[in-house]
Amino acid sequence: MRTKSGEEKAPRISIIMPVYNAEIYLEEAVGSVLSQSLREIELICVDDCSDDRSLEILSGMAERDDRMKVIRAGNRSYAGAARNIGMKAAKGEYLAFLDADDLMEPGCLEHQYGVAKKHDADYIRSGGKFFDADAEAAVEKKFSGFNISSEYFDLPLCIFDSSEVATILANTQVVPWGSLFKRSFVEENRIQFNNLFCVNDRSFQRHVLFKAKRCVLDPYDAVVYRINSESSLVGLRAEHFECQFDSLEIIRELAGDLHEDIRQLFVKRELQSLYYWYKMFADNEAVEEKTIGFMESFDDDVCEGLKDEPWFQDLLWMKSRKAMSLLRKKTIQNDHPKIITQKYKVNVTKEQFEKKMSCDLNVDTPKTFNEKIQWLKLYYHMPLITKCSDKYRVRQYVEKTIGKEYLINLLGKGIYKDANEIDFTTLPNKFVLKTTDGWKTNILCNDKTTLDFDEVRLTLNNWLDKGTSHYYRHFEWSYKNIKPRIICEEFIEQEGGLSDYKFWCFGGRVKIIAYQVNNVKDTGDYEVATIDYLDRNWVRLDLKSNYSNSDKNSIPPPATLKHMIEISEKLAKAFPFVRVDLYNVNGEIKIGEFTFYPSAGMGRFSPSEWDDRLGALLSLPRKSFIFPFEINKRRAGY
Repeated sequence: MRTKSGEEKAPRISIIMPVYNAEIYLEEAVGSVLSQSLREIELICVDDCSDDRSLEILSGMAERDDRMKVIRAGNRSYAGAARNIGMKAAKGEYLAFLDADDLMEPGCLEHQYGVAKKHDADYIRSGGKFFDADAEAAVEKKFSGFNISSEYFDLPLCIFDSSEVATILANTQVVPWGSLFKRSFVEENRIQFNNLFCVNDRSFQRHVLFKAKRCVLDPYDAVVYRINSESSLVGLRAEHFECQFDSLEIIRELAGDLHEDIRQLFVKRELQSLYYWYKMFADNEAVEEKTIGFMESFDDDVCEGLKDEPWFQDLLWMKSRKAMSLLRKKTIQNDHPKIITQKYKVNVTKEQFEKKMSCDLNVDTPKTFNEKIQWLKLYYHMPLITKCSDKYRVRQYVEKTIGKEYLINLLGKGIYKDANEIDFTTLPNKFVLKTTDGWKTNILCNDKTTLDFDEVRLTLNNWLDKGTSHYYRHFEWSYKNIKPRIICEEFIEQEGGLSDYKFWCFGGRVKIIAYQVNNVKDTGDYEVATIDYLDRNWVRLDLKSNYSNSDKNSIPPPATLKHMIEISEKLAKAFPFVRVDLYNVNGEIKIGEFTFYPSAGMGRFSPSEWDDRLGALLSLPRKSFIFPFEINKRRAGY
């Protein structure tokens, strides 16, 4: 830019416009800048490797006005990097930004420059209007967040003035257009845009606020922002949703030296923005997965101050909702006929066995362990087995047989007919919910603040629904007549993780001990890590089942082993076979559950002869009286 005498004169404002495939908007956008009443300006257009006519249009317009400069980026680098290129070339006293599909209001630069000079401002935040490209009509709506008292307009502010001022500035729009930035201030503090595909402006504006001593809020409408335009990247934000997390991390790092209260204020605001965009794409599974992953890794102390905020709870509960959704998929589908005959059950059992084990089932004269378990399912219907499979009623049997000190404590009301009865406010931060008649129908909660209570209730009631009884999965008779309810137990844990001791009792005597090390999955299920098999003297056996053995050369026995064997045998005395699952929690023995049909009688043993060896240990009782048919009372619709 030159004076009439030909001398080089620094422009008052450098307007930087990143351009990518914006041919249909460029003439209007550029025209709105070059027609400003403030003539001492320069317009720097950075073409980000457009493959339409954008560069051609820009070059033609630059030839007609020497205040316009066109720079071609060396490679596609997105709007943030393009703005940085423009800033490097800028010579103006102040910097302004405009997207290639937006417009500057007539006279806005002269107005803003006057305000900036009046206050010697580092940063001016003005307002603007939306323009709906679909509706082709301006929408009179502020986008600058000026829902504040007018007493804060037209005077220099700083985030360090007061907590109220810091909150006001934190809630202003982060977009660069509609603002002025003193170039010397930006360069001295090395403030730049990030290079992300999108969300590349938030960290710039936040960095400005962290450093600026004189920020001015100006309610003047400076820009018309076009929504629903063809060149907008908003529609691609879901595909690149990780940019939201990267931007937040950049801002957290920039805020690292600020006072804790101010740092938390801005992190909170960034999380609110994350939540807004998450809700925009709530039906996008990829966005949900990415957001869950980020929230799992987000361990900032600011979380402690946000857990009562509904929007933040919603973010924390995403993991809970996902887990509940996965758990609900485990609902047993009861597609059996309304009248189920004994012959039908035998045939279904044979089909399932043959499909899983790749061999025929000999249920008439069973010899292997798996065959005998199938026989017990079909022909041995001892009422006490049902009682001990019921996760609530079994407590009566345990208390009567060995004492209530071995029971895990109940919480809240203890037993619930319906999940809507559960008052989560009365429960501690950690607890376990499980149905009385299910298999893996449990919810392990180790932090109540991350739990979506409505989703939990929905999941539990889904499990209680007619037709979902575990009995109908493999006709495991012990589950058939259990009244479906919910129990709430204490969350038991110990340092180093919780292990299971599973005592396989044949005719009331412990023959095999399975030592199981568990991991806990996000769904609340236990995920088996390793299982090692030992005899009652804690001598390791060459037996393997569906899970791997540990790679330890030796496994030390628990100090309470002898006592665990004793109580297991007392509890198992009444049954031809039962697996008694115990926990050793910091030296205290607690009952886990009774299992009468391990792996539903379809467990794989290695070496395979163990199926025969275990079968030889199981002496079958006399058959129970079996009704030739039963009514499918729990099929949906009956």
